[in-house]
Amino acid sequence: VRERILAIAKEMDYSPNVAAKALAYSKKPILFGVVMPPREISFFDEVRHGIQQAAEELKDLGIRLEYEYVDNRKHEEGASAIDKLVDMGADGILFAAMDDDLTRA
Repeated sequence: VRERILAIAKEMDYSPNVAAKALAYSKKPILFGVVMPPREISFFDEVRHGIQQAAEELKDLGIRLEYEYVDNRKHEEGASAIDKLVDMGADGILFAAMDDDLTRA
């Protein structure tokens, strides 16, 4: 049965509606954690802007962002932020690279 439905969908050039798909998943909002260096580091301004722009486009689909700003030279702060986001039930985490000897090796 599944194969037949897929064949018909292909024949009719069907593509799923993103909003409808999101509605099906809307029982539980999707949470993405964003771990980034402090706002004072202007190098990440464009990255933050792009993330915020995407979040704005997706907000009606039940996608929510939780930001954690950490000192990118202290890997323990990054690890703590990840732990916090996991405890919050984050479905995914965007993690900006840390600036320490461990990541340079």
